[in-house]
Formats: sequence, structure tokens, C-alpha cells
Amino acid sequence: MAQESVKHRWIMDLVRSYQRPLIAYARARLGDQERAHEVVQSTFQKLWEADRVRIEGHVARWLYTVCRNEVTDVLRKEGRMTPVEADRLAAVPHPGDGPDERLQQKERLGRVLALVARLPERQQEVLRLRFQEGFSYREIAQVTGVSQSNVGFLLHTAIRTLRDKLRPVLRPGVEGGEP
Repeated sequence: MAQESVKHRWIMDLVRSYQRPLIAYARARLGDQERAHEVVQSTFQKLWEADRVRIEGHVARWLYTVCRNEVTDVLRKEGRMTPVEADRLAAVPHPGDGPDERLQQKERLGRVLALVARLPERQQEVLRLRFQEGFSYREIAQVTGVSQSNVGFLLHTAIRTLRDKLRPVLRPGVEGGEP
């Protein structure tokens, strides 16, 4: 019984640490908050059933891998992919910004997010894992099941595409790319 209590505390600590980021990750792929919650709940259920000794030391990678697989299953069952909507990802403006700066920032952010949403799904996913979750190339490779060199290629290609297309958006008057 004491061992069950220790496991329960361990799981609850992980839920506190990872629930929100996992929901954000799942929501970005699914485009739906409720389904993201269901996927994350299923992920933590699998954690409860897992052998703690086998995942100690790489819990975050394990959680994201299981969550990713759950999302893939949901999308496969639905038979469709739902793109991320840019307005769902709008950032909170800096409190010191005036209304004009906030509006310009929101417009630029909207353009950036629209461009990100046009990237292939695999590129969007590695961008999220790298820049939102802070995963290393190795961790991303383990979560997604692609090689580290492929992760690097996907990131490089995504960033180069965004840079080329954002140049005229961020520096008006510069030719090239589409806003």
C-alpha cells in the first residue's frame, strides 16, 4: 500500500509539471482543447500502468512520445488532419506596449503563425518540440521516430522557409517571399 502511495505522489508531481505543456502540444496538433485533454488523460493513464524503473531518467521524452502516439491514433481514427488556427495561438502582449505597438505585434504574430501553419506537419511538430518544449535534437528524434539528422534537416528547412517568407513582413519594402 505504501508503494502505491509513493507511485501516486510521483504521478501527481508529473501531472503538475507536464499536464499543461502536453495539452498545449496535443491541442496544437488536434486543434481542439477537449480532445487534447482526453489525449493527455490517456497519456497519464499509460504512465500509471508503465514500469517506473524503465522510464525514470527520460520521463519527459516518454510522456511526449506517448502523447504524440495518442494524437496520431485520434487523427488516424478521424481520417483527417486539423490545421492549427493562428488566432488560437495569439500571444499575450507585453504590458508596457501601447495600443499601436500591440496591434502591430498582433498583426506580425498573425502573419508568422499563418506561415507556420502552412509548413508541412512534420516541420511544425519539430518546431514546437524544439522551441516550445526545449527538446534537444536527440529527444525530438526519439519522440517523433525520425533520425537526428532528419530533425536537423526539418528544423533547418522550416526556419529557412520562415525566414525567407518573413523578411518582407518584418522589414517592409524588402522584396521577396510572400507575407
